[in-house]
Amino acid sequence: MSEPIVYVDTSEVRAGRLPELKAAIRKLAEFVEANEPQLVSYGVYLTEDESHMTVVHVHTDSESLDRHMEVAGPRFEPFADLVTLTSIHIY
Repeated sequence: MSEPIVYVDTSEVRAGRLPELKAAIRKLAEFVEANEPQLVSYGVYLTEDESHMTVVHVHTDSESLDRHMEVAGPRFEPFADLVTLTSIHIY
């Protein structure tokens, strides 16, 4: 039996880039929702001061995470100028 996979990444929001980040995240979340029905959950959270962002997605199995990286991965590049990735945890 496959185990669920929980993916959590945290990033520091680059100074002055928050408006662009919010727009980019909105587009990415809409894309993921429309194209990845296998995902159990996909959420993006900002700290109260909006200086850090955490992305959490829950997958039914490792194949779902692989599919997410394949389908949505090409859409991650614009985020390179908006955030500094500080951690990735996969449970």
